[in-house]
Amino acid sequence: YNETFMAREYLLGIDLGGTKIAVGVFDLRPKLLGEIVAVATQADQPAAVTLGNLKQAAEQACLSAGVDTGRPVAVGIGSTGPVEASSGRVLDAPSLPNLNFFDLGAWIRAEFAAPLFLENDANCFALGEALQGAGAGHPVVVAVTLGTGFGCGIVISGKMYSGVTGNAGEVANCPVAGGTFDEMLSGAGVERFYERAGGKRGPTAREIGDLAEAGDAQALRAWRDYGDAV
Repeated sequence: YNETFMAREYLLGIDLGGTKIAVGVFDLRPKLLGEIVAVATQADQPAAVTLGNLKQAAEQACLSAGVDTGRPVAVGIGSTGPVEASSGRVLDAPSLPNLNFFDLGAWIRAEFAAPLFLENDANCFALGEALQGAGAGHPVVVAVTLGTGFGCGIVISGKMYSGVTGNAGEVANCPVAGGTFDEMLSGAGVERFYERAGGKRGPTAREIGDLAEAGDAQALRAWRDYGDAV
């Protein structure tokens, strides 16, 4: 036993995205302990690489929080979707191609000796905003995420609305602006609007944003068109 670590009960919260993994440690209130640790997902690498990154981030978050990494009370993962919450599996998620149909629940039990609560990341975002954020006190909350992909979560009367198949809010393949929500409204989708404005393919959304901030006409037009689509 190392006295620098506190023998306290804690929860491990994990945001599993196509670009990055973020991990935080919380007490049972829940209050954040220490710092949130973020690492690259490396979703294009074998599953073992992504899972190794996840475990590394969890260990660093526990170190920051001053708790033993051994046994959290529970592990919660908000993952890019779609996911099957009941079985603890990521389904055919385009952003995590090498974790499709992987049994995350069994892996978490083996690595952390704790139960897993898995949900779509946008649903988790919606629930957090509904209970403790901008949606607090409102009967219906719809939350939208714009990141590696386009996500949407729905909360009604303080409870996640998952629908018959568990995938309510999974609207990424709906058509918009000549493509789908996911293709046109995610971070990578901004590039398409930049091409339409006469720019060259290649800059990231952040780089196009920087150009717009600097007054670049093509970048400004791209952001206006993107904003209209959103």
